[in-house]
Amino acid sequence: MHLFAAAVAGLAVTGLLYVLVGRLRLREQLDAAVQITGAAFTAAGVGWGVFRASR
Repeated sequence: MHLFAAAVAGLAVTGLLYVLVGRLRLREQLDAAVQITGAAFTAAGVGWGVFRASR
């Protein structure tokens, strides 16, 4: 039941952010932030994988 509530809340927040981003014309800034965050998580994942493999 908690997983369902969390999923519904996540969808609600996603929908709200989608509307706000569209109205405030923040799409380009959000795209840039997502690319930077994705690159950082990718680098961290590769580093973690190398660390785990070397152990």
